[in-house]
Amino acid sequence: MRDNQLPTSEQIHRSHYYHSFFRGYTEAKVPSADGKRIRIKRVYTEDYIVCDQPKFMEVLSRILNFFLLIPGVYLFMAAGKVNANYNKTPVIALFSMIYAVMLILTFGVMLMYTIRPIKMTEYDYKSTSERLIRFSFICGIIGAVIFICTFLGAWYYGTSLDSITAGYLFSAILIALCGLFEKKRGYKTVENTNIPPEDGNVIL
Repeated sequence: MRDNQLPTSEQIHRSHYYHSFFRGYTEAKVPSADGKRIRIKRVYTEDYIVCDQPKFMEVLSRILNFFLLIPGVYLFMAAGKVNANYNKTPVIALFSMIYAVMLILTFGVMLMYTIRPIKMTEYDYKSTSERLIRFSFICGIIGAVIFICTFLGAWYYGTSLDSITAGYLFSAILIALCGLFEKKRGYKTVENTNIPPEDGNVIL
């Protein structure tokens, strides 16, 4: 915390989402010129978070995510179309539905990741990098579970496993790689030179 920020006892507390979104900002009530209205002025005053890599690598990493995600989605859809008894069980249907939802969420996070600013606030970082790691790893686990279930189903029905069904596993690997690469990517903080509003309160 900087010297010009208020102590903990004077910091404001509101909803969890409010604090998550505006964490690191300093806000102050600013009266209008006529003194009849009050507006809230917020300025980000904590240090910014930036990728600890050359700008070219930062841009390349954003593109790479989609080159991993798109084939991963295709392989999952191709595997789901295999017309076999072991691929039509309620367990497969349930996990496939969960996996599809997670893919949609991961795609949404990747879009946010792609358009996020180079200098990130704490919310920018957590809503992109941390979510991408979390969502992609969840996809990897669920995809692997689906593949194991199809393998066991094929054994149960006494049939051979269609090679296309391996798409579940390869899809899981590709999506998980997005999170693994992001986890390995280094980040650092850079000094924030923004001037906080007068008599402002720090949002934690």
